[in-house]
Amino acid sequence: MAQTDSRDPAYLNAVAIAFGELQKGQCTPCLEAYEKAFDISQHSPLSYLRAAHCAQMCQDKVKAQAFADKAVEINWDATRQLLQNERAYPELLALQKSELGKKTLKKTKAAAKASGITNPPASNSIIQKI
Repeated sequence: MAQTDSRDPAYLNAVAIAFGELQKGQCTPCLEAYEKAFDISQHSPLSYLRAAHCAQMCQDKVKAQAFADKAVEINWDATRQLLQNERAYPELLALQKSELGKKTLKKTKAAAKASGITNPPASNSIIQKI
C-alpha cells in the first residue's frame, strides 16, 4: 500500500469529510471517508482514534478495536496524550470514557513501559506534530 505525506490534498480532503461526518454523527460516511484516507496515508493517531469513535457509533466493535490499536502502533505517546486531553479533542470524549478508550490507554502505558519509560510526561508537545 502506498504511503504519502499527510499533507497530500486527497488525504486532507478525505479526513476533512470524515471529521465533518463524525461531527454530524453520521457513522457510515465517517468510516468510509476515514478508510479512503487510510488508503492514502496511515500516519495519524488522531485520525485513527476518530475512526475508532465512528466505528463505535456504528456498533462495529472489531473495527473500532482495530483502529484504536493502529493509533497505539503508530505512536503510543501521541495516542496517550490524545486520550487524556478532553478539552482539546471533545469529539473523542465518548471514546475516552468508553471501555475501548480505557483499554487503549492501558495499552499506551504498557507500550511506554516496554520502551523503558515508566512515567511518561503529561506534556502535549507531541500532539502538535500530528
